[in-house]
Amino acid sequence: MDWGDGILETRGATGDVTHVYQDNALPTISIDLMTSGGQTFANAAALQLAVEGVAPDVRLNPIGSIDEAGTATLTGSFTDVGVLDTFTLEVNWGDPSSPTNVETITYDASAATGQPFTLTHPYQDDSPTGVFDVTVTVTDDDGVADSEQRTVVVRNVDPTITQFDVPAQGSIGAGVPLAAAATDPAGAADPLTFVWAIELLTGPNAGEGTLLVGDTVSFTPPQGGDYNVVLEVTDGDGGTTTTSAPLTVTAPPPRVTQVLVSGTAWTQDFLDELEIAGPGGRRGHAVPVGSIDQFDPLPWSAVDQVILRFSEQVNVQQSDLRVFGVRGPDGIEDANDEYAFSGFATEFGPTGEFQAIWTLSSAFGSDRVHLVLDDANVNATLTTVALDGEWTDATSTFPSGDGTVGGDFAFRFDVSPANVGRDSGVTIFDIAVLRLRHGSVAGAPPYVVFVDVNGDGMIDELDRQPLRDNLGRMLPDPPEGGTSGGGQNLVTGTDRIMTTPEAVAAAGSMDIVLDTPNGSVLPMLNYAVRVRLDGPGAGTNVALTGGGVATNAPAATPPDPLNASGNLDRLPEEYYHGTVNFSETAFPVSDGDGLIRTDYLVQPGTLGVYTFDIVVGQNHNTALIASLGNARYPFTVAAPRLIVTIPGDLNGDFRVGAADLQIILANFTQQVTTGDLTQGDITGPNGEPDGLVASDDLQFLLQRFTNSVTPPTARAAAASSSAADALALSSWQGWARSRLRDATGAARRAPLDADDVEDRVSAWFERRTAGSAIER
Repeated sequence: MDWGDGILETRGATGDVTHVYQDNALPTISIDLMTSGGQTFANAAALQLAVEGVAPDVRLNPIGSIDEAGTATLTGSFTDVGVLDTFTLEVNWGDPSSPTNVETITYDASAATGQPFTLTHPYQDDSPTGVFDVTVTVTDDDGVADSEQRTVVVRNVDPTITQFDVPAQGSIGAGVPLAAAATDPAGAADPLTFVWAIELLTGPNAGEGTLLVGDTVSFTPPQGGDYNVVLEVTDGDGGTTTTSAPLTVTAPPPRVTQVLVSGTAWTQDFLDELEIAGPGGRRGHAVPVGSIDQFDPLPWSAVDQVILRFSEQVNVQQSDLRVFGVRGPDGIEDANDEYAFSGFATEFGPTGEFQAIWTLSSAFGSDRVHLVLDDANVNATLTTVALDGEWTDATSTFPSGDGTVGGDFAFRFDVSPANVGRDSGVTIFDIAVLRLRHGSVAGAPPYVVFVDVNGDGMIDELDRQPLRDNLGRMLPDPPEGGTSGGGQNLVTGTDRIMTTPEAVAAAGSMDIVLDTPNGSVLPMLNYAVRVRLDGPGAGTNVALTGGGVATNAPAATPPDPLNASGNLDRLPEEYYHGTVNFSETAFPVSDGDGLIRTDYLVQPGTLGVYTFDIVVGQNHNTALIASLGNARYPFTVAAPRLIVTIPGDLNGDFRVGAADLQIILANFTQQVTTGDLTQGDITGPNGEPDGLVASDDLQFLLQRFTNSVTPPTARAAAASSSAADALALSSWQGWARSRLRDATGAARRAPLDADDVEDRVSAWFERRTAGSAIER
């Protein structure tokens, strides 16, 4: 038999026969017969047969579930009865967004008897439904195929927050930056949405909230309080993750927004050229900032007011500002460089800004003027937040500060009367400028406000006289002791007022302290301070006697790092003390720490203003060492003063008057620091200060009311044999216009009659004490 597939068989008997075809075909079966006698009958019978192909048999195992960005594994096998067939396996993962969604594998004929396989596929995202149908199809070379399907479930994974930046503190009305970042396993396939929910937790409006969308946003708090900041990050498939942080919002610190100068004698026409008129108060010339233009000399001869404008209403007093120069009010480069005030007021400016006005006892001469506003005492009226005052001359722009509470406002400008060329001094070259503008009036060319020397709105002969008076006068060089490299560190002390001793010399002390920006701490390797006393009879009437460790918050103590003793070689006029830190380790000096203490002795009958000059400029003077290489911290200095005055004078103006009375009335029945004249504690039941401002203090003042004295200067004292010889005692017969603060901080200006003052004060005292006793 010929089976038609190359297989021949010989059969010797009759019966059924079988044959297995290995592949599909159309064979013809032919039979040759041979008799027992050997006779052959070729092709005795023939039959054509159709052998059809059989499909492979595919078997798949379950896949199960995976997370997005995970890999699915599919296992299975297939067989085929056609052992000569070759095969193609195609898998469709049901993931059309994937470049490997459809994969093909080929197998040879050996696979027919049973071919296992393991297939893998990464699912980047669970979209759109999270359920994917995986189909495997095996096709043999005859085109016959079998398919099997399984399902894989891809679970969504929540995003992961990798960055969450929320400041701990914020200010009302100032943008608070919020930033975040997150990742998702699906990457770009799952775009993330950032939603910030910010809820106020405290105060009458607790529960109010704000929603912001974006990975980086800015939240502007409308009110102060504690907030909860919640960030929710969601992906495109419903995955969510959250986190939160607290945010405390306070009122922003008040800042200085403008420095102006003005003159009490300036006319409205002149002021109109400087600043637009408005419904508010005093106007003036705004000192330019942000460049060296800040130091362009002001050429006016009658500048006797300094105006500071603030970002909000503040509590500020006359004593909070120090104004000093290289020459000072006497025009001489000596220690008497402090400018005195004759008046102070607060008000709202031309366009509503809150402003404080200091009026000088006399106009500025040719000088380099320094202003230092103390952040320790100036604070917002509504919130009591302290001043933010940091300033760098010729660089900073308004508002002052660095956004953080604290920092003195230290500012400089130059005044050079009749220097219409606004250069280094008054010279013959200024004559041509005055000549060119002579006869012009405010509001009409060729009038220029900087040539109107006396500020009366016209350029005439009156403007020429100041040039004659100042011809050849140059601006002074910056003071040797006025700065040490700039910076915002300040070496200073606190002014003291005391009553002249009657019979026995009185001892006292003065701490020299370091003020740092924003309350920062300076790592200090060593420091030294030299103090020089200046004033009438310095070294005699008031004498330095030594010193040592600071009384309050000492930065260093002896014997290490503060030296066990100071240098006494130049007593009674100078005292030097420093540290002796031989190690290589710095020690911390905090804001307000006392560097040294200097002691003094005041003789009976002494009167005057004594300045504790902080001397710099040479290695043997004041210095702050920052590193092993002797690098120095930059600093400025503000010399503290000791004012020795007459009995009853509480504010150091050498007269007993309305200002002193106001101090007592403002603190009446209050406990204050014992012996603090600036708070009204003059005396007590036993004739000594007792820390309570009461009737004995009031009576003490009234008994001396209107007394005044012209204090001696250093030159007058030097020409006389004693302090008493330099005094010009007199009775103050006039009553000055009072500048008493009302509840809003504005100034009242009510002229009072000296003749009935005691009657009026007595009536006030009776009303104040009616029905109650003052207990001590």
